[in-house]
Amino acid sequence: MKGIIAALVSSRPDDAAKVASGIGKASDKGPISIYYKKLESDLVLSLLVPSTYPNSIIEAASAASLSNYVAVLTGYELDWHDGELFTLAHLSRWASKRLVLTPLPEKVQALLHGSSMDSEFTVREPSVALLTEISQPTEHDDGLVYVDRGFNVKGVGTVILGFSKTKASVHEKFKALPLMKDIEVKSIEVLDEPIDEVGPDVRVGFAVKGIDADEAKDVYLLVKDSVEVLESVEGTINIYPWSETLKEGSLYHLAVSGVVAPAVLKELTHDRALFRLQRPLPRVNEYIIVNVNARPGRSRVAGLLIVE
Repeated sequence: MKGIIAALVSSRPDDAAKVASGIGKASDKGPISIYYKKLESDLVLSLLVPSTYPNSIIEAASAASLSNYVAVLTGYELDWHDGELFTLAHLSRWASKRLVLTPLPEKVQALLHGSSMDSEFTVREPSVALLTEISQPTEHDDGLVYVDRGFNVKGVGTVILGFSKTKASVHEKFKALPLMKDIEVKSIEVLDEPIDEVGPDVRVGFAVKGIDADEAKDVYLLVKDSVEVLESVEGTINIYPWSETLKEGSLYHLAVSGVVAPAVLKELTHDRALFRLQRPLPRVNEYIIVNVNARPGRSRVAGLLIVE
C-alpha cells in the first residue's frame, strides 16, 4: 500500500473542510481533520485540514511539514494570514508541489511576482479540482513514522496511529520518541484492513509491543536505527525580512515530519544558530522555524534552519 499526503490550509478552515469533504471521506475530526480517498487499489490520498488556523499556527505547520502537497485556499480578501500561509507552504521543502486555490488568480500571481516564491507555486481557481494537481506518490524514505495517537485496544494491546514516512512491515523494530525505547510492530492496519507491509505516506495503525498504552500516549515519532536523533541542532538560519528578529534565550518551535517541537535559541552569531530541543527530533537538512509569540500582523513562520 502506498500513499499521498496533502495539506489544505486556509484562514477560512470551514471553507477548506467543504473542499476536502467534496474530495474524500472524513475520518478523523480535530485540530487536524483527515479526509481519505482511495485513488487506486493500492494508493490512498490523505487530505489534512488544520481547523485551528488562524488562532494557532502549530497544526498548520504540522500538516505542511508532513505533506507531499501543500495547498493554500484563499478568499476574495487577502490579508497577512494568507501571506503567512504562502510562506509556510514555500518552506515546506518536503512538498513536491505547492498550490494556491483562489478566486483571484491574477491578484495572487501579481503578489508573488518577483519574489522567491514566484516560480514555486501553481495558482488555480477553486473550481479546479485539487485532485487534478495531485500526481503520483513521491519516491522517498525518511526512516520514520509520525504518531498522533496511542491507546489500548482490548485483545490487541497497545495501538498507535499515525503516518508512515518509510516502508514498514510486521515484526520490524523502531525506536519510540521521546521514550527512546525499542518497539516491535505486531500487526499493521490501513483503512481497517490488515496488511503485512506498508509504504511511505499512508495513514496506518500499528499494534506494537515494547511499550504500554500509557507510554504510547507520549510517543510522537517512531524512527529506524538508521535515523540520527538530536537533542540540539545547529545550522545556518534563513529568516524572512518581514519576520521578527530571533533573540537568544527565546523559545521557538522547529517543525519537521509533522512534529512541531519547542526549542530554545541558545546561541546566535550572525546567520548561525544553535537550538536546544525540548523534544528529540530526527536529523534532517531543513527545519521550519516557527515563532508563536510574533506580534499580530507579523508572520509566525520565521524562516528555515539549514543543517549542513
